[in-house]
Amino acid sequence: MGDSAKILVYAPPPGETAAPLLRACEQVLPPGTLDLVVSIDELVARFQQPHDEVIAAVLIPQDRQRLLLIEALRQHLGDTRLILVLPDTDELTLAAAHRLRPRFLTYANADLREAAAVLKKMLGAARGS
Repeated sequence: MGDSAKILVYAPPPGETAAPLLRACEQVLPPGTLDLVVSIDELVARFQQPHDEVIAAVLIPQDRQRLLLIEALRQHLGDTRLILVLPDTDELTLAAAHRLRPRFLTYANADLREAAAVLKKMLGAARGS
């Protein structure tokens, strides 16, 4: 994987959850690494394109309904490594999240610097460093 490795971030507006994660990522990832999409349609379209350069996807659904939409579209995600930032700790939300088999799972109200560190490690592994 070359320097074009990308991390796809799905974060619907208004983005209160995404902003802290994006700030944390900017501190640890090279510029131009993140590819932000803000709608389910954009997410699907992005995964229907060749996505060899996408090494991971960070999915930040605003609510359980959006998480369930992502779950229904999981065939489009292929074997992309996932990081999920969940909107709540509800048992049904957590069950839906686990069905997506994420590499890392956290919550919107958590310290998202840990998720950024996991992304940095994934990027380093993909680049062979």
